[in-house]
Amino acid sequence: MYALRLAREDIFFGPEEARLLGLVRDTGSVKLACAQLSLSYSKGWYILKRINLGVGTPVVESIQGGTGGGYTVLTEKGRWLLDRFAAFEADCREYAKKSFQTHFSEG
Repeated sequence: MYALRLAREDIFFGPEEARLLGLVRDTGSVKLACAQLSLSYSKGWYILKRINLGVGTPVVESIQGGTGGGYTVLTEKGRWLLDRFAAFEADCREYAKKSFQTHFSEG
């Protein structure tokens, strides 16, 4: 088993961060995404800020609420990061599967 992580000076993105971004995308809410991941709201925002630093630009945008309440959406960069990371993980899984078969198959 392995987990991919993206880093510059520090790790800023991996499977856990991808789950958070995906849930923000799906729910439109950092609060709901954090609740589904059993994260505190402040920890969720800390993670998002760490991703922003790693990417160099915001990955979410919050729209303040009025009568219907506010919501949060992924920015173009946030959508790009989530999509590219998923594709990267899929490529790596396929490579790892082939490499495992090459090195450990009996025959």
